[in-house]
Amino acid sequence: RAVDCMANETASGAFARLFGAQGALLPALTVGLTLYVAFFAFALITGRSRLGISVLTPRMVTLGVVLTFATSWIAWQQVVWNLAIGAPDQIAAAIMGTRGSASLLFADKVDLLLNAVSQASEAASGPGGASQAGAFSPAGAMWLGAMLLMLGTLGVLVTARIALGVMLAVGPVFVVLALFERTRGLTAGWLRALVLS
Repeated sequence: RAVDCMANETASGAFARLFGAQGALLPALTVGLTLYVAFFAFALITGRSRLGISVLTPRMVTLGVVLTFATSWIAWQQVVWNLAIGAPDQIAAAIMGTRGSASLLFADKVDLLLNAVSQASEAASGPGGASQAGAFSPAGAMWLGAMLLMLGTLGVLVTARIALGVMLAVGPVFVVLALFERTRGLTAGWLRALVLS
């Protein structure tokens, strides 16, 4: 829960610093949009493109989507953020047949397991406290196994959420890069990394 909250706040802050009212990349967005329109106008003047509904519709839709996602945190959060964060969680919950967040349910189950290991290690250490100290004692070995289990399960989940938060924080830059044919590969790579995280 804390990682999700921090990732959302970090992505929101990054979005505001990049493309907000006083954003650092707002002039670059203006230049990019101007170049996009100028290149299309140049293609019309030189005859490499024609003016028609089949040509204008995809370009205007692309321009509208880029402007919407690059300048509106609400649109970005409602569509991209919820799709990247919420959809996998809902699919996992549907597969598991549970209500609520599957990630939080999984984390709660691991927490129960760690509590059981804690109680077992206290029982293994004996009535007088820790009779044998160290990592090679029964209690120490149980704790070491529990920590490795936690790092192997929740650690991977937390790392994936942090990586996803970073990918979503820089996402509007890649959305703007989708305007130009030469930089669409970067946008496709960002989408692949987003889906894989």
